[in-house]
Amino acid sequence: MEIIKEREHKTEIWFTIDFNYKDDPYSGFSFDCDKTGKIDTKHMNDGALKNYNWCLEHPEKFTSDSGHIVKHEQNYTESAIGRCVCGTEFPLEDQYMGACQCPKCKQWYNLFGQSLIDPEYWEDDY
Repeated sequence: MEIIKEREHKTEIWFTIDFNYKDDPYSGFSFDCDKTGKIDTKHMNDGALKNYNWCLEHPEKFTSDSGHIVKHEQNYTESAIGRCVCGTEFPLEDQYMGACQCPKCKQWYNLFGQSLIDPEYWEDDY
């Protein structure tokens, strides 16, 4: 197998403006924004825009930290992409015990792209 794209660790960052109810701080509204707090109201549907305007008109309903920019961060790993000996390209993802199978020719590979025998022949050494 040829690795045509290495596995990659990534971080996704996005921002929201959140409004949390005083009487139930775990519920409320959240609106996507940029890092400066600007909300693109042109791309909001009518219901979201109505909710956003209502939040702005009723600050007394929300906790004191509501209406501020919140930074969200998520780390994830993007799987490597391999090209099987049959020519099929597919992601090297854990389908079964750290191995994956070519969807076309059914050859098994580990997540480093090394060929494996069929799992039915694997032995359990406990």
